[in-house]
Formats: sequence, structure tokens, C-alpha cells
Amino acid sequence: MNPERVPSPRPARRAPRLALAWLAVLLAGAPVLAQDPDKEIAEDPALPEKLKVFDEAVRDRKMERDQEAVGIIDELLTQHQDGMHPKDEQAFQKSLEKVFTARLRKPDQPQLYAASVAALGKIGGPVSSRILVKLVDRKPFPDQDWTNLREQMFENIGKTKDERQVEFLRKRAVNDPVDQVKKAAGGALRHFEGSDLRLRQTVFKELLVEYGRIYGDAHSSLDPGDALVATRKRTLNAIADTWNQTLAALSGQSFRTAEEWQHWWNKHKDDRDAWK
Repeated sequence: MNPERVPSPRPARRAPRLALAWLAVLLAGAPVLAQDPDKEIAEDPALPEKLKVFDEAVRDRKMERDQEAVGIIDELLTQHQDGMHPKDEQAFQKSLEKVFTARLRKPDQPQLYAASVAALGKIGGPVSSRILVKLVDRKPFPDQDWTNLREQMFENIGKTKDERQVEFLRKRAVNDPVDQVKKAAGGALRHFEGSDLRLRQTVFKELLVEYGRIYGDAHSSLDPGDALVATRKRTLNAIADTWNQTLAALSGQSFRTAEEWQHWWNKHKDDRDAWK
């Protein structure tokens, strides 16, 4: 669909602007372990022993030490809020990746997986993002039982703020047939609100095209038996709030429907001053 023309079968009433509280949420989520380039951080002499205990807990045959491992993750993140020495960071990331190649946890035992995914997002950077990108399609995570964890994986790819993964997230948001993946990948793109305007506009435009296509199909018929309409409505219900948040983060604007976003885009796409 041409982004200049999104189907608008019916006029939509202007919805209130998003609350200021939401703007605060959009600004949250920056990697807490991002290192200050002007500040030298020494290696942590206690880290090797902590990671040794962590690895042993992860490999526990009965998986009875998962909470101990989660505690170590929390401890390390708290101790190194101002950043890690590159060697320490690399070792920590390596141990976190091993969590997913050790004994397979069951869907009702997601705590260690979730803590590891969140830690990778907080550490940030290309190594963390590459690990997470590999995980989202690794068995068994695409199974429906792991939907929540998989959404967290996409979210934390965004939190790494690795712009090399923008294209990956965009493609999954636009092309993936699974509603939860479209929602999560599109939502993760809001973490690039601080990127260059050209990149933000490119992502904005491509999300808007897909959003408009879904919106148009969802409102193309009043026939309750129309399968396409039913499918598109389901997808629209799944992604609308999350994608609105991403479009808001990328542009600095606030709207609630594809029609409203399209109207703003048509008027301001070339107006740099209209973008945040």
C-alpha cells in the first residue's frame, strides 16, 4: 500500500491525547549498564567466582537452583549500575546466553529465562542484541506456551538500542503472521526514539503503511461473516495500542487511529520542525 493513501472507510472521532504519564514510560528503559565512555571502570575481581556459581546453578540437574541464579543476576545488575569493564560484560553475557543452552525449563518455570532476557536488554549493545535475536526463533520459544517470554525477547532487543537490529524488528512487525510478534516487534521499535530523524521517519512510514492496511481491511465490510475482516480486527485489536505508542515515541505526536496518524504524516512528513 502506498503510504500516501491509507484506506479510510469511516471518519474517526479524535481521541484525547495520551496522558503525560505515558510520556514518562516512553522515556524509560534505557540500558542501565551503559558505560560512561569518560569513566574508567575496573574489572570486578569477584565476578569470575560469582559467574562460576551462577553457571553451576543454571546446570543444576533438578533445576532447583533457578532462584539462586536469578538472585545472582539481580545482584550483578545492582552492583554494576554504572557499567562494567568490557571483559566482565562479555563474561556476563556469555553466562546469560548459556542459560538457554542448558537444561530446558518448562513454560511454568520461566523466571530464569525472563531474568536473563531482561539482563541482556539492560546490558545493551550489539552482543546482547545478537543473542536475543537468535533466541526468538530458537525452539521451543516459538511455541504458543512461550508467547509471553518471546514478547519479552523482542522488547529487550529494542531496549539494547542496537540500531543494527531495527531492520529485523521492522520486518517482523510488518511481515510476521503472528499477532503477538507483530505487536512485540513493533512495540520494541519505540526504544529508538532517540535515533536520527531519517531512521525514525523510515520506521514510522513503514509501520504506518502496515497499520493502515490492517485498519482499512478491518473496516472494509459490515458483514459479520467476512473472514478477512474478522482476522484484521483481531490483529488490529492486538497491535493498536502498542503501535500507537511506538509512533508517538518516534514522532513526538499522539493519535489513536491509523487515520489520524496518516493525516498527520501527509501534512508533516517533510516538516522537520513538526518532529520531536
